[in-house]
Amino acid sequence: MSQSTIAATDKVAQNVPSELVPYHKLKIAPENVRRSGRSKEKMESMAASIAAVGVLVPVLARPADDDGVINVVAGGYRLGSVGINIEKGLCDDTYEVPCIIRDWRSAREISLMENVLRNEMDDVERFRGYVDLIEKDGMTTGEVACRFGTNERDVIKILKLGRLDEKVLDAYQNGKFEKSTLYAFTLSDDKERQTAALKRIPPFPGDHSGLVRQCLTDKSLHSRNPLAIFVGRKAYEEAGGAVTTDLFNEDDDVYFDDIALVERLATERVERRAKKIASKWHWTSGRIEKPYDLPSYRRVYAEPINVPGELTAALEALDKEVAALEDTPDDKIGQGHYQSLLSKRVERRELVKKIDDYAAFSEEQRAIAGCIVTIDLNGKYKYIEGLVKPEDAAGLKTAGNSSPGREAPKEKTPYEKEMDEAGVIQKTHREDLVSDRTEIVQAHLANDFNVAFDLLLLELCEALMSPVGENNPLNISCNETYIGDRFGNDRDMPATRKLKGIEQRLSRSWLNQPPEDRFEALSSLSRREKQKLFSWCVAMTLKKQLAISDNPEPAIETAVDRLGIDFARFWRPDEEYWKRTRKSSALDIGEEILGQTWRQSHKSDKKEPLAKSMARSFSGDPKLTSTLDSEIRQAAAIWLPPGFRVAQEEPSVDEGGDAASADPNPSTEAGINEQVPPPVLRELEDDKAAPMAAE
Repeated sequence: MSQSTIAATDKVAQNVPSELVPYHKLKIAPENVRRSGRSKEKMESMAASIAAVGVLVPVLARPADDDGVINVVAGGYRLGSVGINIEKGLCDDTYEVPCIIRDWRSAREISLMENVLRNEMDDVERFRGYVDLIEKDGMTTGEVACRFGTNERDVIKILKLGRLDEKVLDAYQNGKFEKSTLYAFTLSDDKERQTAALKRIPPFPGDHSGLVRQCLTDKSLHSRNPLAIFVGRKAYEEAGGAVTTDLFNEDDDVYFDDIALVERLATERVERRAKKIASKWHWTSGRIEKPYDLPSYRRVYAEPINVPGELTAALEALDKEVAALEDTPDDKIGQGHYQSLLSKRVERRELVKKIDDYAAFSEEQRAIAGCIVTIDLNGKYKYIEGLVKPEDAAGLKTAGNSSPGREAPKEKTPYEKEMDEAGVIQKTHREDLVSDRTEIVQAHLANDFNVAFDLLLLELCEALMSPVGENNPLNISCNETYIGDRFGNDRDMPATRKLKGIEQRLSRSWLNQPPEDRFEALSSLSRREKQKLFSWCVAMTLKKQLAISDNPEPAIETAVDRLGIDFARFWRPDEEYWKRTRKSSALDIGEEILGQTWRQSHKSDKKEPLAKSMARSFSGDPKLTSTLDSEIRQAAAIWLPPGFRVAQEEPSVDEGGDAASADPNPSTEAGINEQVPPPVLRELEDDKAAPMAAE
């Protein structure tokens, strides 16, 4: 149809005067091109609008037939909506409908023009129009809903969309992303954050809603987060907490905006519960964070008491049956043998569960053990019972079942003997050095994707090539290596601060998603964000060892070489270190590094002043070592105890003349190097600004 025809139709719709015709004199003309069923929902919406403000756009009709009925050639939806209002009793059939009545040259042409060539208002224009009605015309959301035949909730949704940052609306209008992604932007009213999230969207169209949600909720807790479940929305809001509701999610997802408040309320609850059960234990503690210090405790376990005789007898009988089936010679195994064995094992497992219900802690156990009250993954109380602090471990001999044999003194390993002979390590001092060195390696490994990937790849390959156990989908497990009070007040080393800085920059918001959405959220992260997460996780599982440990894991030491760690920059022997070192050994080390004159002047010192002098000389601080000769100062600044392996400054050369460390990943057959943008930085940019020791 020509542009002149369209223009003529517009003129008809806008400038031709209309007349009011009672509803009962109107009917749909046979020339009306719309013959398929009209949307009942759309007609209901239009009927509500007509009831509020009337029919605003006249229908198009041709003159009456001989029977006096006027045929509507365009406007069937409006006519049907009036009919709905008549059925509801909102008006009667004398309701007057505005009509433009003409002897159209082609009524069918006019009908087709209205239905096919009508230029509908786009989404963004509609969103902005609703906002103008509220903000400029002073209408309420209820009034707008009534005028346009919708519900108030839908109006609120549209207002949320209309108030988004103009850059976001323009990007959607230009087809940069789908409507689902636009909906995700409503999770924050902060337009700066909306703009920042917009910059993260990849330069290709598609559904990027997961990425946008992650960007806008990284400082919030999802209502399905265990902490949020534990506290509860009612208690959180009564305490003054604000929430953000995802209006466009079918489940009405809610985010708790004040994480600090959630943590405070949760802490108060677990501490109250810990106090409530305090009379049952030697000590109790309530905490919401993961109890990383569990390895430092000894453990006693509840034992079944007063078990009914029939259960004990049944277990003994089952044990005999299982043993008989397991000892069946191969030539005697018949059909159904293994099914019978499996059935008996399942039966035994269920019976053991019933017996475990009779387990209880004795009074002697409770007298030395404690309980940590925390929160499980379902947002419920979790009780970790039977924990014995190191200082209370002496009472384990009389307290029951605490891992038999632990109390007996063990013979020192060759490594321990070597360290003692060196006069450097005594008792718990040894464990401190292992932890310190491990944390330094972690701080570097968490920042090096290539090394971290290779270590995990080795672990995965060996696990797959030597599978153990049965009925396990994966023959590998990951456990965090316990260092100490991770990021607490007890450790304030450069490596601790470095690890804390790395952890704070990790992408975590995907963890707040419900389990079924987490993979999608994690998949939407950038490659660099995934690399940071991967390296961090591998670093947190690094086994503890010194370079001269008994049977040291060679892969760790190779990785340390590749990381190129300057241990002296991250660790210096402090006063406490020298206090725990034998005086004779300290004097020997001092003489070796500082000279014989130094030894002569300090050989009569008491342990404390000697430790202070050694700490100053070996600190590596130019202000404290300014009186030393430059060569001595340099030697003292890089001294390390046995087991702290100094990385090679020059790459080793193999027999073929190639530098062994020139390319740690020479092969690209597996596509690994193609996935990692070279070079992978060993230090984050902000780590380069100042030495680690001064952070």
